[in-house]
Amino acid sequence: MSVKRFLLILAFVACVCGASAQGKRVLFIGDSVTDGNWGGCGSERSLTDMNHIFGHGFMANCASCFMAEHPERGYVFFNRGVSGNTVADLSRRWQSDVIDLNPDVLSVLVGINDVFYAACNADSVDIVAFEQTYRSVLARARKHNPDLQIVLCCCFAKPGMDRTANADYWLWECARVNAVVRKLAGEFGACLVPFDELFASLVNDEPRPDYWIWDGIHPTPAAHWLMARMWQRCAGALLE
Repeated sequence: MSVKRFLLILAFVACVCGASAQGKRVLFIGDSVTDGNWGGCGSERSLTDMNHIFGHGFMANCASCFMAEHPERGYVFFNRGVSGNTVADLSRRWQSDVIDLNPDVLSVLVGINDVFYAACNADSVDIVAFEQTYRSVLARARKHNPDLQIVLCCCFAKPGMDRTANADYWLWECARVNAVVRKLAGEFGACLVPFDELFASLVNDEPRPDYWIWDGIHPTPAAHWLMARMWQRCAGALLE
């Protein structure tokens, strides 16, 4: 065997082994519900502290489950939730936090801060701008990776609590935002995770008013677990 042929075989084996060593790259992006203080609680994120690498929420539960049950698949998970983010905020960091990480599966949960900031200004969500920005970032991701699998999650709130005292407003605005999410899921052939329906089903089945959502917006640990189970049921097949 010639040296050239031998080197070509070695290169081929290295490529195959490298491909099998790392499985699908799964990225979760969104606001505080996804964030969960990933990377530690300080002002700077840590990408090496494995005690906090995924935060403490539904994303961490999803990643932990898949990685524990299928260590042979070599999954690589990323949490890129940032507390307080709107869809416009996601757009501003989309290159570094999505495109550059080149995921195979992209899960997005955003919208509740668009509602929250509109409520703070006694206004309605600019639903046209919300839809245009959301569609734009999804199109960028799909253009970068035509085989990208997309998961779109519906936002939610519990009216009548702390930050969400105006029940009619929160119900109406969340419904408008989620109508866009469902529309875009159809356009992009994305998997839809209806978290709004999950929390609606829990309203009449809770031990305390704050058992599932403690401040009107943020889930409790019990609710994060149910969110993770729903995400896995809806989108788990994309990771196979």
